Amino acid sequence: MPQNPTGGDILVRVMRRHGIDTAFGVISIHNLPLIEAVDRELNFVAVRHEARGRKRG
Repeated sequence: MPQNPTGGDILVRVMRRHGIDTAFGVISIHNLPLIEAVDRELNFVAVRHEARGRKRG
């Protein structure tokens, strides 16, 4: 963890604490810093539409 963590770094820390190793999401200019942080340490799967990222079953 960097000395001055970003919001993305904190997000990754919380996700890891909850046992999450993969995240799904839509990439946009507005969430790019979060996605970059997640993609550095977790598996990130880009989807084209929000409905494709939801859990089925």
